[in-house]
Amino acid sequence: MSTKADTANVSDGWIAEVASMRVERHAALMDEAERHRDQAIRAAARAQGLLAQPATLDSYDWLLLATLIVEADDALKTAQRHDPTIHLPILGAVVEELREVTSNFSRPDFLAATKPARRQNPILFDPRR
Repeated sequence: MSTKADTANVSDGWIAEVASMRVERHAALMDEAERHRDQAIRAAARAQGLLAQPATLDSYDWLLLATLIVEADDALKTAQRHDPTIHLPILGAVVEELREVTSNFSRPDFLAATKPARRQNPILFDPRR
């Protein structure tokens, strides 16, 4: 025969198990957010390195640069789905620097070389932003 004490023990055990599962899930989401944030930082830093010498950039470099920026933006958005407090100032700085170097994304060599990346994320390279 079950007593109130037995019921309370089962209930407490169930509550503890659910709480433990929630903590584990939260930790996994934070790890996922951190992994995507780190990926975004690496891509943005690499893009920033390419922009350090804009006069030497050729069509391959323009495409790589645009692809890295799209990759960083995608990784940031994924990280923010797990943790909305994540921000990446370096990405904004890289996009602004690219905007300056490409005359507001209007340089013909940049436009010709970066069609795939700009098609993938047109808002990121919108000259009206």
